[in-house]
Amino acid sequence: MIKIGLMDVEILSGKKYMYPNFDLCVTYTYLKQNLDNSVHLITSTSAANLSKYDKIYAFKMYRHTKHPVTFIPNYYKYPIEEYGPGFINRPLRPFLLETREILCDGKCYNPILQFSIENRFHPSA
Repeated sequence: MIKIGLMDVEILSGKKYMYPNFDLCVTYTYLKQNLDNSVHLITSTSAANLSKYDKIYAFKMYRHTKHPVTFIPNYYKYPIEEYGPGFINRPLRPFLLETREILCDGKCYNPILQFSIENRFHPSA
């Protein structure tokens, strides 16, 4: 089983959750089709959590959002690939040709949505 983590940099950088990252959702949909993959949205940047993954795909929408290297110690020691317009000179998402006609599935965001519903007045909700 290959453990794959999907990182929404806007959420992890401390920004308030507004909406799912479309390219992350499309990548999630594509990767979960392979039953040998275990695909999860990363909700903790702790070293113990990040080291569990065989591959990490980081998605960043906005250039003004902090780069993950500023809040994740040893960021480049993890098996991370960067995607999205927020990173300089990076593609929108992995598997761009394979996912061009795929419908996106945002179910990987369900834990964050559930937290937001249960904790309406939390600063990150």
